[in-house]
Amino acid sequence: MCGIFGITSYNPELIKTVINKCSHRGPDGSDLFACDKVTLGHNLLAITSNPFDGKQPWISEKGNVLIYNGEIFGLGDDVFDTEWLANKIENEGIASLKDGVNGMWAFVWYEPRNERMWLVRDHFGVKPLYYLEQGTDLFFSSTPKPLYAVLNKYSSLEIDQNKMQDFQKCDRFMPGSLTPYKDVKKAVSYTHLRA
Repeated sequence: MCGIFGITSYNPELIKTVINKCSHRGPDGSDLFACDKVTLGHNLLAITSNPFDGKQPWISEKGNVLIYNGEIFGLGDDVFDTEWLANKIENEGIASLKDGVNGMWAFVWYEPRNERMWLVRDHFGVKPLYYLEQGTDLFFSSTPKPLYAVLNKYSSLEIDQNKMQDFQKCDRFMPGSLTPYKDVKKAVSYTHLRA
């Protein structure tokens, strides 16, 4: 299970701190991408014999950036799913994933030239993607705990008791963007943002 993290501003030191604190999410490598609009980080849990196959952030031929946690099924042993996913999005658009793609994923796709970014997760939320708004910045992560850690606001996740009661009543399922955590939301299918 890889880890993906980011913020909608230039802040490599913050994302390096999150990558280090979340190294258990991917002990096989880590890296980041930073520009004046966004900083993206990735922890890799290799599922192939060559961890360089999964090295991310992945930068496409057109200069778009992908950080990805998941797996696309049925591609064949010689197809690297991160590269396949980047090519699919670049050539057919994000909406092309809604039909005929078998997999589970959470990813961030950033187009620097257009200053556009999408937070995307699979339709069933097998691989969640959480976010937290703070001022003009948006923090996002494949797990909710770093969202509080990066803000140095809470020592642990703060539970919204009303939401937690709903969470427990619904067999630990919350529809839409809801989570049991205060101020934290989850991406629903795909969310388009201007960076």
